[in-house]
Amino acid sequence: MGEKTLNEFERLYLLPGVYHCGSGEGPSAIDLVTPMLEWVESSTAPGAIQTSTPASTGESKFGQWAKSGSGSGLPPLKRMLQTEASGSGSAASTVTRPVYPYPAVAKYKGSGDVNDAANFEEGKPLYTKKTRDWLGEDFFNPYTPTKA
Repeated sequence: MGEKTLNEFERLYLLPGVYHCGSGEGPSAIDLVTPMLEWVESSTAPGAIQTSTPASTGESKFGQWAKSGSGSGLPPLKRMLQTEASGSGSAASTVTRPVYPYPAVAKYKGSGDVNDAANFEEGKPLYTKKTRDWLGEDFFNPYTPTKA
């Protein structure tokens, strides 16, 4: 398929330090819908996307229902992102960081606040070694019908 063809329809963003479902030390609040809509509607492929980390409250909010009496009426993830985006309450963002399409990584420019995304730039991939040949490799090639 090749890198050029792949880059026409696919991007992978890795969030360092987020763990599997959140609650890690890395920036976990990210809006992927807006860049995806821009790509589909305006043919503008996404590059860097900003992530943020809410101030720690000592408990995970990812996928959790609101405590009794909160009454927001939003599903858990939407409520979490809305709170973080507005900067209200204890979920005000304290760390922002850009994430780049794989295999690129965020690289600190060397000056400024390490908690501010403006002080980072796109860095070279950390590891791009080709894997060795293996028996299932042909499953990842385009299908070519054989003539009977």
